[in-house]
Amino acid sequence: MNLHDVLRINTEQTSAAIVLEQGVSDNSLVGNYTPTQAAIQVFEHVCKAVLPSATQEQRALNLYGSYGSGKSHLAVVLAQLLRDGASSDGFSKLIARLELADKKSLAQSLKSTFLPKEDADAKPYLLVSLYASGTTSLGAKLMEGLFDALQRERLLDIKQILPSTEYEVCVQRFEEMAAENPDFINADLSKWGLEDYFSTEDLVVDLRNHQPLALAVFLQWHEKVCFGQAFDISQAGGKNFIEAYLEAGKNLAEKYHYGGIVVLWHEFGHALEDLIGNAARNAGQEIISLQNFVETTGAPDAGHTLFFGVTHVSFPGSG
Repeated sequence: MNLHDVLRINTEQTSAAIVLEQGVSDNSLVGNYTPTQAAIQVFEHVCKAVLPSATQEQRALNLYGSYGSGKSHLAVVLAQLLRDGASSDGFSKLIARLELADKKSLAQSLKSTFLPKEDADAKPYLLVSLYASGTTSLGAKLMEGLFDALQRERLLDIKQILPSTEYEVCVQRFEEMAAENPDFINADLSKWGLEDYFSTEDLVVDLRNHQPLALAVFLQWHEKVCFGQAFDISQAGGKNFIEAYLEAGKNLAEKYHYGGIVVLWHEFGHALEDLIGNAARNAGQEIISLQNFVETTGAPDAGHTLFFGVTHVSFPGSG
């Protein structure tokens, strides 16, 4: 399965540039939105993608078009639809436009599928909004976004939703070892022949920030100080980013009646460019991991993850 369910956005759209992170809180952007034929196809697709019978292929979309083509505006509308439902004043105006455009069936589907969040039968999605890259791996960016999204939702208990990650169990293991041997605290890592970090304190900081290099160095350090004994992350209960999303989605569905998680990655093409252009990163492995992420987290009937990349070119054209 490939991430190229591509829908091109009408390049004649003249909406002003929209900052996605700010736009998801502005309901007037929904009310002002005039759907193009391409956008109507997207709405129809999303109505099917949230159904339990949908495939993981249906739950990954690349929204692409040139600058000013309206893709960011569409992304904002999708974000509010999935997070809040289709009952706001803005959506009332949008649905009225769809009905005038003889899209009554779609208008009804939006209203019946995306109920207001306060409705007992509503199945909202946790919105993970990402922009470009800025971290050392795609997986780290996804974990950072999930953690931030859960922190923003006051009615969600992050401890009930997010499992212990592989980074957190490594931090816990270090703290246990440092409690037994205080010499490990802020120790110079060069004494063990490790040069990527100056001290254990620097290493732990990056573990807390979900940096893959820190994870690799910690495992090397653990083996050296424990006379060849490897630290078994899975045995300690640590989850990688794919497992974390899978379990978080399951917990959201079972404990909070959510439909799942929606990842909306603005300037996703820039994240891929950063990946391919950085010789220190393993582009092939990261792309395979992302593919696995989409296929695995998009599979569950309930508690699945929707993945929407917003780019300026289609994946086939991004090199």
